[in-house]
Amino acid sequence: MSMTGPRLGATRFQLLKAVHLITFHGVVELHEGRAIGADTQLYYLGKSLGCFVVIHPATNLKYQSDHGNPKEDKLLPAYGYHTRNKHIVNDGNFLTGFPNQPEPWTRGGTAHAIKYARGIEKPVILIWPNGNHTYERWPNEVKLRNDFRIPTLPF
Repeated sequence: MSMTGPRLGATRFQLLKAVHLITFHGVVELHEGRAIGADTQLYYLGKSLGCFVVIHPATNLKYQSDHGNPKEDKLLPAYGYHTRNKHIVNDGNFLTGFPNQPEPWTRGGTAHAIKYARGIEKPVILIWPNGNHTYERWPNEVKLRNDFRIPTLPF
């Protein structure tokens, strides 16, 4: 799974839905961009769920996080934002996007990655700020329903 999200981070509803989708679809490898915000959140979420993480850093260090463990993760060479986003999309079997606002998007790395994935007809899951999700170009397989909920624990 490749992922893209805003540097302001994903909402708690998006993160909870990500847990559902990672476990539901049996994700074992996560590709992310090592940026602050959603990339960092999804890195730790993926690691806690047992995913192997492939880190695609950008050459611009302004919004880069320092997460990652060289003994456990794969750190790839750094590229400019757009090239890095294309590598992230190309290397995963589908893209999960965590947009922080409804379309239309005019700019930003999350928008670029989602538009690129759509352009090459890569399967996409968009997880919206309220936790609902949308599948695009998804193969004829089982899909997680929007009303799926994990039961809450009594503590």
